[in-house]
Amino acid sequence: MLAELGIAFTVKTADVEEPAPDPGEGPAGYAMRMATIKGRPVAEKCSKAIVIAADTVVALPDAILGKPGDEAHALKMLTDLTGANPGETTTHE
Repeated sequence: MLAELGIAFTVKTADVEEPAPDPGEGPAGYAMRMATIKGRPVAEKCSKAIVIAADTVVALPDAILGKPGDEAHALKMLTDLTGANPGETTTHE
């Protein structure tokens, strides 16, 4: 979106460990918490910049899916997402 508006930007990533969702935490809350966890160290390093941090979470009705550990886990996640009860994808910035 920023490029389409002609706004120059730089992508910076934070090398942070992603904690598991807290008990009872929903996808939107987890995505917001992860965006904060990932954005904070970038903002500290780039104190004069405007930092936009975001995270995307994929969830089934009863579970937030994390990053797959291997190819077999990724295949299981994709299989689970193709079931009768569709999952949810949430991005928060």
